[in-house]
Amino acid sequence: MTFMSAELKSLFTKLNPVCHKAFEFAADLCVVQGYYTIEIEHLLQKLLDQSDTDMQVILRQYEISIPKLKWELARAAEKCQRGNDRTLSLAPATLTLLREAWLMTSLQFDCHLIRSGAILLAILEQESLREEAIKRCPSLLKIPRESLQQEWHKLIKQSGETQPLAQDTKNSDDKDDQADSTHKTPISAIEHYTIDLTHQLRSKPNEPVVGRESEIRQIIDILTRQSQNNLILTGDIGVGKSTTLEGVALKMAKGEVPPSLQNVSVRVLNKGLISYGVKGTEKIIEQISQELTVSIKPMIWFIDDIQTLIAGNTPLNEIIYLLKPALERRTLRVIIATEREPKALEKEAALLRQFQVIRINEPSEATAIKMLRHRVSHLEKHHQVRLTNEAVSEAVRLSHRYLSKQRLPEKAISVLDAACAKVSLAQNGSTPPKLEVTLQHIADLQAEWRILQREQTMGHVHKRRLEQLMAELKQLESQKMQLEERWQIERDFVSKIRQLEASLVSPQKKTKKDIQPAEDNRLSHDNSPLPQAPLPQPGKDNTVIAKQVADNNPLSKAEKTTPLSPSNAD
Repeated sequence: MTFMSAELKSLFTKLNPVCHKAFEFAADLCVVQGYYTIEIEHLLQKLLDQSDTDMQVILRQYEISIPKLKWELARAAEKCQRGNDRTLSLAPATLTLLREAWLMTSLQFDCHLIRSGAILLAILEQESLREEAIKRCPSLLKIPRESLQQEWHKLIKQSGETQPLAQDTKNSDDKDDQADSTHKTPISAIEHYTIDLTHQLRSKPNEPVVGRESEIRQIIDILTRQSQNNLILTGDIGVGKSTTLEGVALKMAKGEVPPSLQNVSVRVLNKGLISYGVKGTEKIIEQISQELTVSIKPMIWFIDDIQTLIAGNTPLNEIIYLLKPALERRTLRVIIATEREPKALEKEAALLRQFQVIRINEPSEATAIKMLRHRVSHLEKHHQVRLTNEAVSEAVRLSHRYLSKQRLPEKAISVLDAACAKVSLAQNGSTPPKLEVTLQHIADLQAEWRILQREQTMGHVHKRRLEQLMAELKQLESQKMQLEERWQIERDFVSKIRQLEASLVSPQKKTKKDIQPAEDNRLSHDNSPLPQAPLPQPGKDNTVIAKQVADNNPLSKAEKTTPLSPSNAD
């Protein structure tokens, strides 16, 4: 045990500030949540919470969805055992990861501090760690190992982890002293608890925010003022307060703003770190405020859904009062998004003068349709399906009509995303529900038949039941063959329609005039072999939309069974 403690201490001194910080906050998370050990997923969660790291650069390079990866890690962490009230320990897999990362760092890359890129590469290279990654976060397996090995040096040059790649030869004592002194450097609250939104938008292509042009111009106008240049964005959940602010940050990233806002960064409070158990919300808010006040680089602080910071401990009014001194000195610019205007401002005339309140209203159906049209390409690329203009319109119209407790455009986006997922699942190899039930029924009866057959060889009499089982199995096998045959016909049907659509939209391929009219007509209108088809049919997207809305509609069952779309063909 003494050797293990010494080894751990030595490995921790080899971590660079980014990885060391991630381990510290992973330990905080495990203590607060009552986990017994620090698992790899806890460490990766905290590494992903930090911006401008090797890991972030690598994930962006290979187009790995960071939100999806975070979701996979959170789901894996939920399966870890809880209830610990003793000393926290390191999981064996995490210790293996540290060892492998250090070997790569020192031998392969000639560095003396472990970077987050080395941790990621170790997970992909070491077989036992790779097998665990397949189970816990399969998104990582999309990263090609050979390509990452070749591009590693090039990629990490784009990272904010400033540890040089190669170092002059030093003795181990010097390295440990340097690592220890590095770890004693105070961690900036701005860097740890906020995300540089403008930097993120500048480093990747983004489409402009549509439907909020008026609000964006109004926000930019207020931010350029010398006084009263702080904002409160109010509006119901789902109307797009954060998206509107993102539109402002995007214009700043592109330089499409007045000179006074050039080179200004928007820092977004990362509430995930606070909500996961970091103590002293007031202290964190105050520390960030102080650092922003003295920052050489101009920054605007965005606190989204400020009411979620309360957590039963910190009244919202107190958070506002923490910002009051800096606001009155005009050394801090802040944008707050909330459902309602904080009551603290109603009693504080001096504080109220520092803020301008902008109401973000729910968009009209016509505006929401425009917003969704700009999301179509992303949804089509993600789900590998085709979306029609009618599907977009129906998602807005039906969600607005039936999902009254939610707001546009979020509810329409959610409905459209869910409908795309269902279509993609059905058209890309997922077994139809009816066939799946039949297969499971066959497996259940076969299991019973095997047990009864074994008992009969031992003298028990099950002749009648065995005959019943054989008859049922024969009937189910016939049903299974019919369903599989119909499923294959439908898949061929969908494949042909996709080919025809591809030939129509591609300028280098056949035009509509080149397609045989009889074939075109047959595929477009002949649904006779497909009664109650389990595969959603192309061109009938609005039917799937209607079903998705009906599934989420808090109406009576009678109303739910009523077709919500006139083109419902099922």
